[in-house]
Amino acid sequence: MHSILQYISVILLSSIKLGFGGVPLSIVYGFDLKMIIILNVIGGTIGVFIFVNIGEWLNQKINIYFAKRFTPKKFTTTNRFVIRLKKFGGIYGLCFITPLLFSFPLGCLITTRYYKNKTKVIAIMLVFVVFWSVLLGSLGSLI
Repeated sequence: MHSILQYISVILLSSIKLGFGGVPLSIVYGFDLKMIIILNVIGGTIGVFIFVNIGEWLNQKINIYFAKRFTPKKFTTTNRFVIRLKKFGGIYGLCFITPLLFSFPLGCLITTRYYKNKTKVIAIMLVFVVFWSVLLGSLGSLI
């Protein structure tokens, strides 16, 4: 029998990091496939809603801060990867990769930086949260 702390820990971890956080933890705890998917979708949904709103607010603060200062843009390897992903994958590419590789705070910050339609960002992000929860949960339950 699983404790309530195990359920809460999976939800909290999957609200921040789904691919290398919530799904592996729920597999380690020995949850069945249905519970893995449910807990990770709940956690991912909470994370998306919180971090899209925080990302929107943080982007406004960043714009105000950098409007006062002129700093030339620095193109690092990560910046180039994000720009390339935005150019070729668009909002779908960013939302596809966020639950797996990025954490939700970083992915939502980047996505809301480039796309202002918050409702569309949340909807697409939630589709990929469900997709990755089902796929990774299914692969993990085979082990």
